[in-house]
Amino acid sequence: VDWMLAHAWEIHDINFDYYFFDENCAYRLLALIDVARPGTNLLDKVTTHAIPSDTVRWVVDKGLVKSVHYRPSAFTRVRYAIDQLPDHDRDLAGAIADGYVSVDAPEVTTIPPSRRADLLDATYDYVRYQADAESWPRDYAAPLSHQLLLARSQIDDSSPPPRPPTPSIRDDQGHDTMRVGMTGGRYDTRPFAQLTVRPAYHDLLDPPGGYRPGAQLQFLRLDARYYTDSQSLNLQQLTAIEIRSLTPRDDFFSPLSWQVGVGVRRTETADNQHPLSPYLTGGVGGSWLFPGRIQAISLMTADLEVDNDLAKGYDVAPGLDVGLLRQGSTLSLMGGIRSKLWLANGNHREDELYFNSSLHLSQALSLTADFNRTHYYDRTGNQWQIGFNVYF
Repeated sequence: VDWMLAHAWEIHDINFDYYFFDENCAYRLLALIDVARPGTNLLDKVTTHAIPSDTVRWVVDKGLVKSVHYRPSAFTRVRYAIDQLPDHDRDLAGAIADGYVSVDAPEVTTIPPSRRADLLDATYDYVRYQADAESWPRDYAAPLSHQLLLARSQIDDSSPPPRPPTPSIRDDQGHDTMRVGMTGGRYDTRPFAQLTVRPAYHDLLDPPGGYRPGAQLQFLRLDARYYTDSQSLNLQQLTAIEIRSLTPRDDFFSPLSWQVGVGVRRTETADNQHPLSPYLTGGVGGSWLFPGRIQAISLMTADLEVDNDLAKGYDVAPGLDVGLLRQGSTLSLMGGIRSKLWLANGNHREDELYFNSSLHLSQALSLTADFNRTHYYDRTGNQWQIGFNVYF
């Protein structure tokens, strides 16, 4: 540790070039550890990218970690405390936080002391979180926090607030971020084999353990397809970056769900050609969690494609994506409907029904099955494929 601090002081006035994929913050921390522990050679692990979860995994694999202590985030603590309340008390906590019910109202003071303590603790933590994270006005949050603390101090012999349980799979114990997939399938009457290579990081149907629910982040994903009837090899899609954040909304938290992606992909023209076109896509909306860990998603989307084979050289499309998602330790499923209206070249609507599944045999292997039915330019096409993903 002394060597690490000394070296950190030596370089505190040095400027480094920053590269998002490889020579980033995680990379610099590995360099510090290599200085403090000569011979670890952690920087040798970095090839195309340095992802924080991978760097932690490398440090653990080198035997440099003596013990691990779970420290939940403020959001996790608040979310867990609210979820532990009975339904009636959870509604009451929201009403107190929003100012509809006072702290000394009869519906609060008549609750048994132990339950009332949990209610006041959870409400106080929620108000403080909203004041810090969502910038609730101080002249509202501060007096309410004081009232909650005062009421809580009058309850003796009650248990401390519940602490979130330690996750069964830590962030550094999730699946490896490099993924290679092989599938076979059919596009209409054309059989094909497809190879997918993704250097990083995680998508919604990968094994969820160790990753944030509803989050997706993919870099440099390449999909290459070989059609056996014509013996032709095509680049189907190259995803430079794709991000999805699908955090559920409820009575206490109202985050936006959103997505953005950029790359090149096969598009369809009026004369049934399939050129490779640069694209930019995005979306924003909401998602909601239902019993059975089923998440409903509704996003307003927008797409831009640029290609000389398009009549005007480009096309834009507003759209809607509505679907259901279930992320499970054994089986992950996603299905729904996408609809887009391409405006620049004659107002053509594109409708797609999709279903994707992944059976997780382990953290290193999943079986996949996908089906898509698309209606575009008065043509309807079906595509299905089955295969496997390997993580390493």
